[in-house]
Amino acid sequence: MNIKSKTNSKTLLVIIWNLGIGGVQKRIKDIAFDMTENHPHWQIILLVKNRQPQCFNHLLESLSNVTIHYFSSVDSITHDRIIRRSPLPWILTHIYLYNPTVCLSFLSHFSLLLVLYRLFVFWRKPIIVLNEVSQTTNYLHFHSSHPNMEKWLIRLFYRFADKIITPSKAGAKDLQQNYWVPPKKLTVIPNWTLFPPTKPSKKIYDLMYIGRFEPEKNISALIETVLILKKSFPHLRLALVGEGSLEMSLKETVKELSLNQNIVYLKTTSNLMSLLKQAKIFVIASQSEGLPNVVLEAGMGQIPTIANHFAGAEEVILHGKTGYLTNSPKEMAAFISRILSHTSITNQLGKAAEKYILQNFHKKTQDLFIQTLIKSA
Repeated sequence: MNIKSKTNSKTLLVIIWNLGIGGVQKRIKDIAFDMTENHPHWQIILLVKNRQPQCFNHLLESLSNVTIHYFSSVDSITHDRIIRRSPLPWILTHIYLYNPTVCLSFLSHFSLLLVLYRLFVFWRKPIIVLNEVSQTTNYLHFHSSHPNMEKWLIRLFYRFADKIITPSKAGAKDLQQNYWVPPKKLTVIPNWTLFPPTKPSKKIYDLMYIGRFEPEKNISALIETVLILKKSFPHLRLALVGEGSLEMSLKETVKELSLNQNIVYLKTTSNLMSLLKQAKIFVIASQSEGLPNVVLEAGMGQIPTIANHFAGAEEVILHGKTGYLTNSPKEMAAFISRILSHTSITNQLGKAAEKYILQNFHKKTQDLFIQTLIKSA
C-alpha cells in the first residue's frame, strides 16, 4: 500500500515527538499554516508521541492539508500491537506507507533513523532534511545517554542526508568541525517569529525567564543573580515561567535563600506575549541553546534580553545594542542593575531589538525555510 498514490499531491512528513508550545513546535505550526494556504498541493504528515495540554494539536488538526498520527493512539495504519511496542517500527511503518516526497526531522536520533531508512530502503528515495535545532555537541552532552556513540553515528551517517538546516553559524561550524559534515550539505536558516510588533505596556516584573526547568537552562544562575541584586533592589521580582524536572529543587533553593518574595512561578501559556510584555527585561542563563524563539518574541515586545553567552548567542543578541551577553551571575547582575537604573537604556535597547528581529528573524526567514523544503523536492 502506498498512501501517497491516492493523490497527486506531494507529501512532507515531519517527525516531532510532541506538539507543546516550544520554539520548534511554533515553527511547525507556522510552516503548516503557510503551506496549507500557499502550497495546497502539499500534504503534511506529523508523527507525534501523544496529545499534551497547552499545545498546538487542535490548531493543526483544523487544517485540511495536515494529518497527525499519535504513537499513543491506535490508528488504521498501525493497529498491529507488535508495531506499536516501540516508536521506531511505528515511525518506519508510516514512512514506508506514505512514501513521502520530503522527510523532515528535528532531533538527532530521529534524524539518524531517517538517514538509515534512506540507505536501507534504497528503492524509495525521499528527500531527507535534518533540522539541528541546537548546537549538536551541547545537545548530546545534555540529552544523550551515549554521547560518544551518537557522535560517531552522526559522523558516519549525517553526510547521507540531502540537506541539514541549522539556525546559527555556530551550529554549522560545530557540524563541520566535529561531525565532518560537508559544507555543501549545510544551510543556515535562523529561527523566526511571526509575532507583530507589540507596544510596551505596564510592567509587573523586573525580570522574566520562559522555558523548561532543566539542567542545561542553568536557572540556578538566575537565582544567584537575584540574590546579588536583592542588596540594591530589595523589591526586585523575577518571574520563572515553565515547568520541568528541576522545579521542586529550584523552589527549595529559593526558599532556603529567602527569595520567595522576589521569585514567582507562572504556568506557561500559548499566548506568551501576554506574559512577556509584563517584564522589563528577559533573562536566559542557558549553557546550551540553538537560537531561542523566546528571545525573538521578547524583541517584538521591545523587551531587551540579557543572556549567558552560549554558542551562537551573538547572532541573535547584539551586545550593548539589543541586549547584553554575560559570562557569570555577577556580570548579569551588573547589566540588569544598569538597565533598571536608567529607563532610557531600556527603551533604547528594546526599540533596537524590535528593529533587529523584524529585519532578520521574521516572515522572510520563514519563507526561506519553506522554499528550501519545496526546492529540495
